[in-house]
Amino acid sequence: MKLFRYDNFINENEVFNDKMRVFYSGRFRELLTKISKGSKETPRIVAEHLLECEDSGETLDVYTLIDVTEKNDRISFVQVNRIARDTNLKDLRSFKVGSDYKFWSQGRVPEYSVGRWVRHLFLDVKKWAITDSQLEEFVNSYKATFDSKDESDFKLVSGEEIRKWYLEDNYLEVKGQLGNSCMRYERCQKYLDIYVQNPEVCSLLVLFDGDKVKGRALVWELSDGSKYMDRIYTITDSDKVLFREWAEKNNMRTYDNTDEVGRVHLKVTNFGMYPYMDTFEFYDHQNGILSDTDLRSSKSDDIFQLKSTDGHYTSNEGRVWSEYESDWFDEDDLVWCEDVNSYVYYENAYWLDYQQRYVSHNTSVVYSEYTQQDYLRSDAVHNPIIDDWLYIDDDIIEYYIDRGVKNYIPKDYYDEYITIDGVSYSTRTYKKDPYTDEYHFLNDDIDGVKFKDYLKEKIETELGDVTKDYVASTFIEYFNSHKEDSKNEFFMKLNSILCGMYSDFQMRRIIDSILIVDNTAKIMSGAIDKKRIFWYFIPGVVGVVSNLDNDWNNDSYREKFDWILSSMDIENIKKMGIKENAYLNRTFSFGLHKLEMIMAKNGLFNLLPDNIYKMYLCLDLKKNYKI
Repeated sequence: MKLFRYDNFINENEVFNDKMRVFYSGRFRELLTKISKGSKETPRIVAEHLLECEDSGETLDVYTLIDVTEKNDRISFVQVNRIARDTNLKDLRSFKVGSDYKFWSQGRVPEYSVGRWVRHLFLDVKKWAITDSQLEEFVNSYKATFDSKDESDFKLVSGEEIRKWYLEDNYLEVKGQLGNSCMRYERCQKYLDIYVQNPEVCSLLVLFDGDKVKGRALVWELSDGSKYMDRIYTITDSDKVLFREWAEKNNMRTYDNTDEVGRVHLKVTNFGMYPYMDTFEFYDHQNGILSDTDLRSSKSDDIFQLKSTDGHYTSNEGRVWSEYESDWFDEDDLVWCEDVNSYVYYENAYWLDYQQRYVSHNTSVVYSEYTQQDYLRSDAVHNPIIDDWLYIDDDIIEYYIDRGVKNYIPKDYYDEYITIDGVSYSTRTYKKDPYTDEYHFLNDDIDGVKFKDYLKEKIETELGDVTKDYVASTFIEYFNSHKEDSKNEFFMKLNSILCGMYSDFQMRRIIDSILIVDNTAKIMSGAIDKKRIFWYFIPGVVGVVSNLDNDWNNDSYREKFDWILSSMDIENIKKMGIKENAYLNRTFSFGLHKLEMIMAKNGLFNLLPDNIYKMYLCLDLKKNYKI
């Protein structure tokens, strides 16, 4: 194999610099110069940057000899590698071209998007930032400048000519915003009287291409004597720039750069039909005043809103005024709020069911997830444990959450409180000491140590590391070996509770709620939430009820219940996307969890053997479980 010296390798692989300075044709440079002297800030700045890039040693690109084309949004250029091949120069950075250079007329890439080229030059070459909206604004200005017409292409008309040039039959093309105008149809001609019959204050500026309309905009004389150009409708967006330039030359504001316009006083005021108004949508027809601001705050019934495309208008007749909203509304959309002494739009008010009245959003109101109702803030208390607002009534009890600290909890949150000698305490913070049978708050001081730290250390010293799985297996072993013991206080009370919870009547309701869909096929077809039935509800029943000898077992419903269980075959389970072992584990764990919740709600942990109670208590202190 022949070996090359390193310097020979470099020479043989040397490539030419494929970039050179960017040059513009006279026509393209003239366009940029005109844009750079315009009044629009973004196009002016972009054009100035582009002019700075021409024939600059700091701007090198793979495209050069930029020229206009016959289309207003296209340019043409030459790729630098073509010039490199033609000149056989390896470094074109200092290469100059004149106006007679052959590649101005041959070997060119035609009709390249001007916007795409500007984006490339800004982002790829100069590393300058330019947003899509800025680029769009420049391109529109470029197209408008390219298409710029003589002043004779504009004509300001009034009277019946407004009606004529509104009609789509006289458009160059039915395209763009002009082609989408809702007032262009023959049927709309009779709506335009308000324009036609007020030539003193209303004219129409029309941009023509021959004898056809390319764009139009209403021109108004305001009550203060100033002029205003209303919304511009054109076939192409770039022509809007021409309208704005015309407005600037004639010292008038335009639709897209004015926040508040003012008013127009009409001489002729009564009309049967009205056009859709872009700016002056509010009309006081008694006084002949058009306004861009809402005149309805005057509470007059004589204000029309001109935002209809069928020649009609909306008025306040039959509507109700709201002082609070400062607007008119349909009566059905308002409610009376005494706190503000006004009618209020219904979405801005709260319904207080317990007081049977509405209040406005100005009032401090809280929402209770427990009752799913709103309450005055002053009438409710917040429980941080359940993170909910509670209204104190017969369903709410007072309980202690710490030494001397009270709160409120719903009565049916059985697992959240324990009642001893008529006083209720939080099961989260008030625990029995299995070594003394005395109750303490976890933050209580026991011989200089917090009760929770004392318990955790003592239990772990006695039992070692306690895990949830170990506790579960220990409890299940105890459950299975003692549940037939009729003298066992724990099981006697548990059975009594479960018989009360799952009485014959309750089980009938449970089974009927399943059988209401007739069969498993309807469950599978989605007639009800199949995963909720199979994944949550039935495992709970299987895990709890079927393990105990309840009264309903001897009822005929037992056969129906067995049918439900038998319908839960593995194939049906798999069809629902539930893995077999996951389902069986879920059935077991959910059933156990259901039992543990019942135990917690009814203080049954205290009746368990000390070793099991200590285990659950240790898990509780480790935040792995709550008893």
